[in-house]
Amino acid sequence: MATREEFLVTLAIRMKGVSTLLAPDEYSLCVDDMLLETGWAFPITSSFQLYWAGQRSKRHCIMLLLTSQAPKFQVDKIRLDQRFDHYKKMVEQLDMEFKEAKEENPAEFSNAEIYMALGHYINSGFAYDSFGRDVTYDETNKVLYAPNE
Repeated sequence: MATREEFLVTLAIRMKGVSTLLAPDEYSLCVDDMLLETGWAFPITSSFQLYWAGQRSKRHCIMLLLTSQAPKFQVDKIRLDQRFDHYKKMVEQLDMEFKEAKEENPAEFSNAEIYMALGHYINSGFAYDSFGRDVTYDETNKVLYAPNE
């Protein structure tokens, strides 16, 4: 189980050498973006969700680094050009992996129960009261086209 504070500490560790380039409030912003993107909330208890929360938070940190490097980008400085491309490739790779994980595990990224992902049950349409009389076409037996859920 990970609380927000524990998660922020591990996120700074995951960022390793570039961790000093981001302020603590920027890490918090990245975690907020991850929570909005996934629909999850702290505390996170599932190891699957914990892993992907870390990956998505890391992605948002890299995106912050990418946008912070954009004004410093100059064509004659090859080093900055390579760093800029590196960040873009890392973000693209993380996005691709996340898309695959969402497709493989849709229940983990949904707040709905698994039975809600299945189709609707459609019966024959005939209805009978407790005495066995056909009440299919009674006014009280209208089909509900817009259910609440």
